[in-house]
Amino acid sequence: MDKQAETSAGKSKIWKLGVLLGLLVIVASIIIFVQSQQEDDPSKWLPGEQSYQYSDPLSFKYSENNLWGKVDKEMYLPLNHPEYIGVNIANRIIRDRDKVYLVQAEQGNYVYPDFLMAVHHVINTEIDSKPVMITNCDLAGSCALYSRKLNDQVLSFGISGQLYEGNIVLYDQETDSRWLQMKGEGISGPLAHNRLTQTQSPSSTTWEKVKNLENLKVLKPVRKLEYYRSIHNRILKDQFGLQTVLPNGQPDPRLDPYDLGIGISVHGESLFVPVSVAYSCRMIQMEVGGWSLVVVRDEKDIIGIYRRFFGGQRLSFKLHDYGKKLIETKTQSIWDFNGRCIEGSLKGERLDSPRYSQAYWYSWSKIHPKSKIQDC
Repeated sequence: MDKQAETSAGKSKIWKLGVLLGLLVIVASIIIFVQSQQEDDPSKWLPGEQSYQYSDPLSFKYSENNLWGKVDKEMYLPLNHPEYIGVNIANRIIRDRDKVYLVQAEQGNYVYPDFLMAVHHVINTEIDSKPVMITNCDLAGSCALYSRKLNDQVLSFGISGQLYEGNIVLYDQETDSRWLQMKGEGISGPLAHNRLTQTQSPSSTTWEKVKNLENLKVLKPVRKLEYYRSIHNRILKDQFGLQTVLPNGQPDPRLDPYDLGIGISVHGESLFVPVSVAYSCRMIQMEVGGWSLVVVRDEKDIIGIYRRFFGGQRLSFKLHDYGKKLIETKTQSIWDFNGRCIEGSLKGERLDSPRYSQAYWYSWSKIHPKSKIQDC
């Protein structure tokens, strides 16, 4: 009986050990399965892609000590409710090599010549029946398009007469809050730490590259052309913006102060993409602050920047069709340089565009002193 009991007890231990091993195998399998599912879940392995572009009220460190000049709201008056002209009249007043800003909308292609914007700086208008502001600062090389609607209020803007690190400071007529033109962010007043919605960034190009587009609406001048061009030429010649930042220290020597580029900030990390780099590379893929991005340049020398995070995955692109299009390597879908998929399983989809700024290096680097510089 003792031997039988020992044998039975031994078999029981073996059986329990087998059950325990089996349970361990099952648990291990479950852990491996869960981990594999997490790897496919972007919220687990791409936390930066899932978060907002900015984690702080302002995307830069503001210091009132870096303001330059006195308030003078009559220096340059904004243009409200502008009128537009067609291509035939525009051809008589705009030269082929003149710099222009293009805004592509449902109701047409809006063109804002730089030499006109240099006088008005701010245009309060509507595009596609939505209240917007087109604002330009030739001193800092910046042009932007913002929604004028903030919460339930429609704002109207002008320039305060002051500069911040070479960039004009705007004010809104409703609350007299101050806004940095390049960033569309409130820096003082009742609306401080608010951020205007950037519906798109006007594309910088030349008149000869856009004058054959359909349904052109070109900003109509309200003064004599000689006045516009004299003011514009003086601004470009004097390089006055740079002079205003020198009391706060020399500009970052890594680039020429007047190198023009695209600046973007994500999660506190800033990157500057020189226009010369974007022109030579045609397409650049990068990561900034955990966001995967792509910068492209089309045949009209229009530069666009888009997020590569779509549908829970990071996309990867290559130039396609002799550099006229993009092909996504995983899905083999074809995309144009406006961030739209035109062929393949993702046809009809569109990449999101982050907030970004066009600016001269001296101004961008003063506002973002730790900015990195992109190369090919």
